[in-house]
Amino acid sequence: MRLLTKVHIKHTRRQRPDWTEAQLLQEAQAWADAAGPYADTVTAEDVREAVQSMRECQERQETLW
Repeated sequence: MRLLTKVHIKHTRRQRPDWTEAQLLQEAQAWADAAGPYADTVTAEDVREAVQSMRECQERQETLW
């Protein structure tokens, strides 16, 4: 997964916090396919890692510990 794709996933997550990981994956795949010569492959694991690496998610995890 390219860095720009990861940024797009995080941006989409912040814009639409109610979306599930499946919806984020579908959006990221459509966006990556439309990237022309810079197309990228995105998997469910990529989306999960991108969402978990977000600061907002890490803060919530720390409060649960």
